[in-house]
Amino acid sequence: MRSKFDSKQRFEYLSKVFIEKVIISNGWKYRTQEKDNDIDGEIEFFTNEFETTAKIIKVQLKATSELNYKEDSIVFDCPIKFLNFCDVCDFPVILVVYGVSEEKAYWMWAQKYIFQELDNKDIDWRKNTSTIRIKIPIQNEVKEDS
Repeated sequence: MRSKFDSKQRFEYLSKVFIEKVIISNGWKYRTQEKDNDIDGEIEFFTNEFETTAKIIKVQLKATSELNYKEDSIVFDCPIKFLNFCDVCDFPVILVVYGVSEEKAYWMWAQKYIFQELDNKDIDWRKNTSTIRIKIPIQNEVKEDS
């Protein structure tokens, strides 16, 4: 039997290529996490003089064939497992949702979203078994100049 490169793998690869290009064009470093367990990589930030700021954030990439726009947000069914992981993390984590057909991505601070949105509006969100619908503001578009 031959190995296959299915659409999910292709979408994940395209999201990684997209985010790496944006991060490099902003003068930062992207490091992939080889043994992905809720974290796909990390971003190290540099100054305009190309010196490290010693600031690093972790990144989880999620890819979809098409983004779900609703009013001024991107709607995404986020895995509870990932949010529970972020809830106990000591380091900052962003979620990046990439739309393959649009070739666009949107991001959110996972811990901030948990604290400001989920805990304030739906205290029982942790009782969900698989996913919870989240909203990412469209102004959080990932761009080469952001």
